[in-house]
Amino acid sequence: MRATSVILAIGGALCALPGIAHAQRLAGGEAANVSIIRVAAALAVSVAAAFALIILIRSRMANGRSRTMPGFLGGLKQSRRLSAIEVLRVSPQAELALVDCDGTEYLLFYGQSGIEILSRRERSNIDAQGGVD
Repeated sequence: MRATSVILAIGGALCALPGIAHAQRLAGGEAANVSIIRVAAALAVSVAAAFALIILIRSRMANGRSRTMPGFLGGLKQSRRLSAIEVLRVSPQAELALVDCDGTEYLLFYGQSGIEILSRRERSNIDAQGGVD
């Protein structure tokens, strides 16, 4: 975090310099004579800053510092250990859920009285039987 703050402070200071921004010429109402080299350099700096930010975000996600980043930023591509296969509401206060956890399927009942495990099957038993009965 500290390195990022220093980089942003240096970038802001460089942009504020009048020699770089040419603020006096732009305020004078003259025609903007901006060379194509300067435009290309600004584009290259912007693209490099964007890539640096993406690399920083990905490294923080890989280290486990942030797990709430959107998927378009290239989130972690790990397979999930837990998945809800199906959920069925059987009454206004109760539901059945078929959940897979580390290759074991659990049939859960949950309602006002709490949660109960109705059945448990290992993945090898499920594959041998040809799916869910």
